[in-house]
Amino acid sequence: MTSPCWIETIDPNDATSELSEMYQRVGSVHNKIHNLYRAFSLQPKPLISADQHYRDILHNKAN
Repeated sequence: MTSPCWIETIDPNDATSELSEMYQRVGSVHNKIHNLYRAFSLQPKPLISADQHYRDILHNKAN
């Protein structure tokens, strides 16, 4: 059995202002930052587009 993959992440309490703002935006629904979003913490620029993609798919009434 192989070991699981570990991804270094930045905790919301340690986030820079840019990352903190992104965390607040994506965590605004449940006040929780999901691990998937934390995986973006070292390269946060794609985080907002990934969140929008998620919302477009899962919260689209046509789906």
